Amino acid sequence: MPSEKLTVSAKELGTWLDVSDRSIREMADKGIVIRVAVGKYDLQASVLGVVRHQRAIAAGRGGATQVLDLAEQRARHAKEQADNLSIKNAQLRGELVSAEEVGREWEDMIRTAGAALLAVPSRCADRLGLERFQTETIDREIREALEALSNETAARDPPEGDGGLETTAEDDAIDMG
Repeated sequence: MPSEKLTVSAKELGTWLDVSDRSIREMADKGIVIRVAVGKYDLQASVLGVVRHQRAIAAGRGGATQVLDLAEQRARHAKEQADNLSIKNAQLRGELVSAEEVGREWEDMIRTAGAALLAVPSRCADRLGLERFQTETIDREIREALEALSNETAARDPPEGDGGLETTAEDDAIDMG
């Protein structure tokens, strides 16, 4: 004589499997536990379903999206750690510098170049024995060129601080001497 299936409630099955009623319902929706009627579950088939599901997860086979996600996350985390170590090692070897350091160096170089260019008219006047007013055109052309470069740079990548080569009336007064 065939044995009758033992059916249990979600709460009782949850007790057997050490999970909540909600987890039982979620597993039923996924086909892991076997629902035979509203709120009733086949105990033997459900336990067997959970055991098979857990074995599949442990073996890394099908239907275990949470485990695959976890494995992907672990792999991604390991890669990030390896990348960070690689970056730190490259920094220690002097192969990498920070973008902030590079930016500061470029700003210093641009300021130095701008100052050197602005000094050209005065140096020309001194070396050629010219009066300052005779080098005004050179001075104006250099300033316009620096202003155009500054505006072009600002249009592409606006500086956060006062990194441009803009001149002021004070600069003009100092340079015009």
